[in-house]
Amino acid sequence: MTPAICAAFCTQYAWFGVEYGAECYCGPYPASTAALATKQTDCNMVCPGDKTALCGAGNRLTMYKSSDPTKLNHDPAVVQAAGNYTYYNCVVDTGNPRALTSVLASDGMSIEACLAQAEQSRYTWAGVEYGRECWMGNSLASVSTNATSTDCNMACKGAIGEICGAGSRLTLYKRNAGK
Repeated sequence: MTPAICAAFCTQYAWFGVEYGAECYCGPYPASTAALATKQTDCNMVCPGDKTALCGAGNRLTMYKSSDPTKLNHDPAVVQAAGNYTYYNCVVDTGNPRALTSVLASDGMSIEACLAQAEQSRYTWAGVEYGRECWMGNSLASVSTNATSTDCNMACKGAIGEICGAGSRLTLYKRNAGK
């Protein structure tokens, strides 16, 4: 491990760090429970891949922050509107039957990509579940119920700054009338 290897692994995030010589961590910001070490010398483990760099220590993380403004520096958020669609709610989708009937799955999924696909077929409803599944249809199954907004807490695989549902939870959008 080296700081450069960790930085390359954490390309989407504003913060990264190395710990215990060989562990790499990354995220949009430090946890609220993080605290500065009492002494800078607490991070004293030499990186196995670069003997000139330090890679934290036991329970000590040598942290770095990118100055690149395109890197994620906040929690994923719900996209309120995109294209001809407006956010409706986080919806329970237990699968019996599914909330919507048509699906497209991709590790490059984002809210914008899903809603653009739905717009091509002029679907009334569309949303993303489990970070990568775009569900679409013209009617919502009657068994579908609203969930709490915090139930949809999974980042999109293709846009880590966006919320894309969760397991059995659909971040749901409705097509604007007349468009």
